[in-house]
Amino acid sequence: MKICIFFHFLLSFSLCKFSFAQKNIVGIVFDSNSRPIPNVSIHIVNSTVGTQSSISGFYKIDIPRNLREREILFSCVGYERKKIALDSYKGDSINVFLKISNDTISEVNKKERRSFLVKSRLKKIENVLTGDNFYSKKCKVVNLNDFILLDSGGHKFYYYASKPIVILNKALGYKIEFEVGKSFIDGNRTTYNNTNIKFSPLIPQNSKEEKFWENNRKRVFYSSTRGFFYSIARNINSDYYSTYIISNFDWSFPKNFKSEVISGNFTEIFPWLNKNGSVGKDVFEMKVNSGKELLVFYNKSFGMEQYFEGSNNVFEILEFRNGILKFDNFGNVLSAYSTKPGKNEMFSSMLPKDYLPKNVDVEIKK
Repeated sequence: MKICIFFHFLLSFSLCKFSFAQKNIVGIVFDSNSRPIPNVSIHIVNSTVGTQSSISGFYKIDIPRNLREREILFSCVGYERKKIALDSYKGDSINVFLKISNDTISEVNKKERRSFLVKSRLKKIENVLTGDNFYSKKCKVVNLNDFILLDSGGHKFYYYASKPIVILNKALGYKIEFEVGKSFIDGNRTTYNNTNIKFSPLIPQNSKEEKFWENNRKRVFYSSTRGFFYSIARNINSDYYSTYIISNFDWSFPKNFKSEVISGNFTEIFPWLNKNGSVGKDVFEMKVNSGKELLVFYNKSFGMEQYFEGSNNVFEILEFRNGILKFDNFGNVLSAYSTKPGKNEMFSSMLPKDYLPKNVDVEIKK
């Protein structure tokens, strides 16, 4: 009996001594926004006792009696270290909040600024390619992130594409692919080196979309033709031009158009040319020779003549570099730009030969 009592006493004493021998501390490690931080290193200073927080930020550490007056150190990459004196806590639960280190904040800010700069420059490239008009709002550069940006200091930067760039033009109904060589943007100065342009049609989802594309193509064609004559009126021309023939298009000529000489307000001859009549009155003299139907546009202000030859409503048109109707160099592509002379609109309002309005035939004349 005495032996049994002694055994129970010895067991109780051992358990009591063990309970006083170590202490269990549990808790969760949070960041400053109360989000759990995983993989935090937790150990007692100047000892080998330690642990690590779980994916939910939870930790548990067993502290021996002889280390209870030490400090626990919480450390994690990207956060400031934090020490806690064990003797200042009487409980067995300690939740800890770590602050993001200043170095990390600085690095994050650098990355954010860099990210903003990249996005801003990619947007500039997109504007160079699609312009800023009615049609560009319906254009999407599919792989804008395939552009490589090269910083040269200041506002100037170089760019090129690692892969062919793809633009979906949902205003005119086609997809365009092309390669971009090394180019640069410097403030308002822009160069672009686009080669190997390929067009392919988009399939309309319904008749409404098909009609939308056709109407836009007519609008581009009318506007570009109007702009072409406007460039003649302003004497905007160059020694470089291409020649092509437009046929079977309704030019809306008045019935008396084939008179020997027509002079006066140019917009009376082409009512759609300029609704505001800003081309000017008594600027042009138009002559039609019976038989060959030679049209001579004579600019009295500048003493300049332009010739439009043809028969059966077929006219040869000279395209000026600053004019609007354009014969492209990327593989005999005819294009028309709905824009004012000199303003760059690029691919959003480019109208290739195969995408002209219906009943308009175009023959490239080399």
